[in-house]
Amino acid sequence: MASGKERWSLATEEFSTFNDPHVLDGVLYASDSVRGMWAVDPGTGKQIWHNEDLLETATHAWQFAKVNGTLYGATEFDEDGGVHAFDAATGKLRWTYNDNAGGVERWYVMAAGNRLAVMHGKRLYALPAV
Repeated sequence: MASGKERWSLATEEFSTFNDPHVLDGVLYASDSVRGMWAVDPGTGKQIWHNEDLLETATHAWQFAKVNGTLYGATEFDEDGGVHAFDAATGKLRWTYNDNAGGVERWYVMAAGNRLAVMHGKRLYALPAV
């Protein structure tokens, strides 16, 4: 019987907060306010990986999609951002796509079969899912 008792908790770095968590294929993914990326087992709270590849950038991923072992993260703003592709098993940053439109609108990603549907401002794109 459920008691409402906390099962686990995970803390990010000092002066940082978690952003927009998503569960995809049984893994909890979240970014933090200092541009770290996290993968966590939602049943146990055990950290699978913590990626700091974006610490020197001005962006963090806020929305996620997963296709064929790649985790795609859409950024909130365009500058140095766009869509980041991470190895879902290790968290390693593979590449970043940017349309160079220069807009300040949020990016969005959605799995679409063997493609990744991407939206930025007034544009829709289909990218090959790796």
